[in-house]
Amino acid sequence: MNGDGPESSSNENEDVDASGVAGPSGPTDPTAPSGRADPTDEEVVRTAADAAEGLVLSRYKQSRITDLDVTVRFTDGTLDVDVYLNVPADSSDPDPDRVVDEAVEAATEAVDELFASPSASSASVSDTGN
Repeated sequence: MNGDGPESSSNENEDVDASGVAGPSGPTDPTAPSGRADPTDEEVVRTAADAAEGLVLSRYKQSRITDLDVTVRFTDGTLDVDVYLNVPADSSDPDPDRVVDEAVEAATEAVDELFASPSASSASVSDTGN
């Protein structure tokens, strides 16, 4: 981690774990009209990581995954999601590149929903994809 902001990275052979969130929580706005503070940077990172990992695990049996690495950074309002997936080639399995793209999209949508409350500000999203 480079210290620029919260980051979550999980490398998996058996269990997926997004608990590797590091870095300080971002500022919140307790004066927001709804009384709800904006999500912290840590909440944003955890939400994105959980969504990406959940999508991959919904497409593949965990025993079929050789390696899964989901790295999420949220710095200065920019979300960066990187998903690496390695699965043995099998024509009956979904296309891994497509699953990676869908995982990044799921992470982005989950964060969009997190910010969808009236008190939330918008965040820009960067997709590093495969």
